Formats: sequence, C-alpha cells, structure tokens
Amino acid sequence: MTPAISIVVPTFNNVDVLRQCLEGWQEHGGDHVEMIVIEDGWRDGTVGFLRETAQTPWGQRHLRWIHEDDGHELRCTNAGIAAARGPLVMAWQDGMFLRASCLVPEHVRTFDRYPEIGLIALSRGLDCH
Repeated sequence: MTPAISIVVPTFNNVDVLRQCLEGWQEHGGDHVEMIVIEDGWRDGTVGFLRETAQTPWGQRHLRWIHEDDGHELRCTNAGIAAARGPLVMAWQDGMFLRASCLVPEHVRTFDRYPEIGLIALSRGLDCH
C-alpha cells in the first residue's frame, strides 16, 4: 500500500506521550497513513515500545521508525521527511494527539483540489475553534 500521507514524529525520552500520540493515530488516522517515528537517542522505554508496536497488525501496516543519535527535533524531522513514501508529508509532534477522523481525508482532499497549495503549517499551542 502506498500511503496517502506520511506523518513524521520526532521523539526523545517521551514514551508515555508518544504512546498517546500513536493511539490517536491508530484510532483516527485511517488506512492510508504511514507513521514515521524518529527516536532521537532514548533513555526511557521508547525503543521497546516502538518494537512492540511495530509487531502489532496496525504497526506492521502503518509504523516505521528510525533511530537518530541526539539529532535534534529539526534534523529528526528532516530524516523522517526523507524517508516518507506518501505524496503528502505532515510533521507532527509527539505531544499532539489526533482526536478526529476528518484530519487525513480533509488534507488529502484539499491538496488534491488545490495543487497550488504546497504547505500547510500546523503549530503546537494553537487553539482552533
């Protein structure tokens, strides 16, 4: 399966938050999502969690992960973008939690309908109502 969208998630020593992040994508991400987690030199249980999750049916279909050695969030995001297979790539923070199933299809439809759009920037801390 070629994903419709690749979601790039850098993480560093944040396994409990990453777990919540991926749970949201499992529940609301849909079938055409590729999750690329860039683990940036863990000192907690992140690698064990990623290995375990990668063995689940969802993980086998949707999850890939990359190790970086203290690469910093931006370099890790770039590594994930370089590895992405989807025609659309979204940078996502591990502290952001997907709570609705409309995000992926809405973004795919928007980029299909308006080819002149090259980038949508999401930022942590925004409260959209």
